Amino acid sequence: MVRILVHRQGGEVRLIHVSGHAQTRRLRGNEKDLICAAVSVTMENLLQGLSLIGHDSNAQIDEKESSVRVIADSDPMEQLLIQTAYRTLKGIAEDHEKYVEMHEMEV
Repeated sequence: MVRILVHRQGGEVRLIHVSGHAQTRRLRGNEKDLICAAVSVTMENLLQGLSLIGHDSNAQIDEKESSVRVIADSDPMEQLLIQTAYRTLKGIAEDHEKYVEMHEMEV
């Protein structure tokens, strides 16, 4: 199962932590996991965007644990990127709740 933890403060997303694996390997006979691919591309796009604006220092990637953790501040560009990733991940979680769980908390 993919687990997504979101910390919010006011109207801002302050943290997204994604870990785990959906384990849906056999979609249409393929050996591809489309749900994990969607989550991975979303997080990779967030990391690339943060890097382009010079705000990539608050990201932690643990390939061994299959996890990505991104902490955001109030910078408008950073919030735009993390809010976009959040909305995409929320949609994936809602559409595939058997394989993706999202927990949100106000901090």
